[in-house]
Amino acid sequence: MKQHRLEAKLKPILIWQHPTSMSVFKSDSTRKSNHLRIVLFAVALLSMCLGVYGSNIPGTDTNPFVKLGHEMKDGTVRITLKNISKKPIVAFVVALDDGTQATTHHKYYGGRNLFEPGKTVELVFAVQSASSTPRVFLDYVRLTDSSTWGNAVTDAGKDVAASFEK
Repeated sequence: MKQHRLEAKLKPILIWQHPTSMSVFKSDSTRKSNHLRIVLFAVALLSMCLGVYGSNIPGTDTNPFVKLGHEMKDGTVRITLKNISKKPIVAFVVALDDGTQATTHHKYYGGRNLFEPGKTVELVFAVQSASSTPRVFLDYVRLTDSSTWGNAVTDAGKDVAASFEK
């Protein structure tokens, strides 16, 4: 019995190619459309990157530990800080920038005297210029479990953060 071997030679076959995908047939409107897509993608990517960067800018307080509030009245700024975490706070630094001068307040807690969850601390600052609302931000927070939040951009914030590294 004779066996026949069949060998098939495969040839790549182009089933379909859109005419605009060939560079010869590209029109100006297609090129502009592609450029527009690239620009939109770049803008979207840039805005996401800036959004992540912006989350670390002082004054954008979205921290999970302290709810920060402030109101200006009669040349003073009343700042309230409420511990919304589930752990006591051992130190914090809050900053106030009224455009002419930056002021900070820092507080350490220890022993039985801790900034407990649910408690509120109130601070009052006198401001030079009553015409504009000052920028208030939480610069640094440290909890009893050694977790921290904040960039410590002020000198006081850097000093408080450094005091725990010794």
